[in-house]
Amino acid sequence: FVGEALQEHYTHPYELEIATRLTEAAEDLAIGGLDVNSAIRKAEEAINKDVETLKTTIGAP
Repeated sequence: FVGEALQEHYTHPYELEIATRLTEAAEDLAIGGLDVNSAIRKAEEAINKDVETLKTTIGAP
């Protein structure tokens, strides 16, 4: 193939930790039968808690 490679995706330091919370929210919707608003609220609370923890552990980006 001829061409240039696409620019690589920038991975935020918190991205991997936060992605697990989004996966949990999707599972709550699909398997747990939780409604969308409750799943989003639950994920947001967990993400905010994780971000505060990561800020003290890793530092602010």
